[in-house]
Amino acid sequence: MSAYEEKIAGMLSQKQITPEEAAELLQAAKTTEGRSPWQWLLAPATRMSTSKALAFTCTIALLSIGLAKLLKVRFDGALDVHLGTEAVPWGVVALDVLAYLPLTVGAFYAVSLVFGSRGRFVDFFVGVGVARIAMLLQALAAALFLPMPQKDQPLPPTSAGVLFATVLVLPLLVWGMAMLFFHFREASGLRRGRLAFGFIVAVIAAEVVSKLFLSII
Repeated sequence: MSAYEEKIAGMLSQKQITPEEAAELLQAAKTTEGRSPWQWLLAPATRMSTSKALAFTCTIALLSIGLAKLLKVRFDGALDVHLGTEAVPWGVVALDVLAYLPLTVGAFYAVSLVFGSRGRFVDFFVGVGVARIAMLLQALAAALFLPMPQKDQPLPPTSAGVLFATVLVLPLLVWGMAMLFFHFREASGLRRGRLAFGFIVAVIAAEVVSKLFLSII
């Protein structure tokens, strides 16, 4: 059973929807099976069971810790990736993870409730967590192709490494935002104007909350 089907079953058990509405949602889910390649690309967490999505999210979190230590990378915010000049302390790495998973997920979930969502927190958790894979690939591309930054010496904007890394990073950035959007869409159940405006507010709120957290701590 996929996370989306588990969500429908949970909503039915909590009497948030009627059996007829649940049947319609499940039938609609079956009609989209032919689009599964796109769903795997844009909303992979919805194609897994909740337990598998949680395991994948934890794996991505561990990989982000490893990349932060190995490549001197800071994931310092909901959407931020920065190369550093010095090794990132373990305490800072842990705070970066907390800023992303609990705080960013919480911001997305809270905003969705304001806009009328009846979604489950766990669906937002795995959606945001799985979408982080795009940030890991951004960090890897930047570390491989950008020259190592030096203190007080900005990178030359027209160097071959900078241009090549930009070509790689921009599509990954777009992909990451697309995954966040489609996971937010499926987790919240919002559509049309409420979906678009809610997602924009959620992204801004997540970025502000995560930055404030890191600056205060």
